[in-house]
Amino acid sequence: MLLMAEALLSGRLPAPNAAVARRRVATALRQLRAASGETQVQVAAAADGISERKLGRIEDQTISVNWTDVAALLTHYGVDETNRGPWIELAKQAWRPTLQRGDRWADYRSDIPRQHLRFYELIDAAAGIDSFSPRSIPPLLQTQSFARVLPN
Repeated sequence: MLLMAEALLSGRLPAPNAAVARRRVATALRQLRAASGETQVQVAAAADGISERKLGRIEDQTISVNWTDVAALLTHYGVDETNRGPWIELAKQAWRPTLQRGDRWADYRSDIPRQHLRFYELIDAAAGIDSFSPRSIPPLLQTQSFARVLPN
């Protein structure tokens, strides 16, 4: 399994909501397909119950992925039974309905266009992201002689 897929599924990066879980499942499945060297057409022809259109929509995060679809894709990609647990759990998280009762946007569900719902979920998930941005560059780093000795 790929390193990125392992990080996404390891539990070290908990999914705060269904939109983030969908993105993680889609990214990991896309990476597994790329690692196998197959196209969406080839995977759809070989995997049970997965059409090319459905696979494309799963990888593009247009639709929520069902855990049974994830299981079929994992079987096709050769992921053994002992490594499937995190995949299935993340797929179940991703299957939760958009804007559940109690969510900040739930009262406006009927007024929000469907294509915007996941965007608003991502906004809620991103509210907890912290970033660091230094306000100035130390003087030593601003000299040409120091910049030349830095490794590329």
